[in-house]
Amino acid sequence: MRLTLVICVLLAGCAAAPSTITGGINPGEEFRLALGGHIGLNNTQYVIVFEEVLEDSRCARGTTCVWEGNARIKLILREFAAGYMGPNTVEVLDSYAELNTHPGQPQKERFADYVIELRGLEPYPSADTQNGSSPAYVATLIVNRPATPQNTQGSQ
Repeated sequence: MRLTLVICVLLAGCAAAPSTITGGINPGEEFRLALGGHIGLNNTQYVIVFEEVLEDSRCARGTTCVWEGNARIKLILREFAAGYMGPNTVEVLDSYAELNTHPGQPQKERFADYVIELRGLEPYPSADTQNGSSPAYVATLIVNRPATPQNTQGSQ
C-alpha cells in the first residue's frame, strides 16, 4: 500500500504542466462555479477553486430582518508553474481570496494581472431552510484584467 502511494506521488511530481489552460473561461466572461468545483482561466496557468462558504447570514426570503446580512466565500487562486524546480517538475502556487455578497464588504480581489469579483451566490436562504443544512452553493463570478495597473502600496 505504501509503495503504491510513493509511486503515485513520484509520478505526479514528474508530470509536466500544460503550457497554458484551454477549455476554461476567458477574462470578461461571467461564469458560475459550484462549491467544490474548479475552472481554468484560458491561455494562463491559473485555476480558480470554489473551496468553502465561510458565512451565509443573508436575510432569508419570507422573513423580516434588521440587516440584510452577508455571504462570504473562500476561493483558491492556483497557479501551475513549470520549471522552477527543474524541467520535469510543476510547482503549485496557491493564494486565497475571501469575497462577499454585501456591497460594504470586499467583493473583488486582485491576483496576478487579474481581478476576480463575486457577482452572486445561490441558493438564497429561505424561511423554510433548516439551520445547519448545506445547500448546493453556486457562485457567479467574473475575472477581468484591470485597465491600468493598480498601486498596491497605497496612495502617495
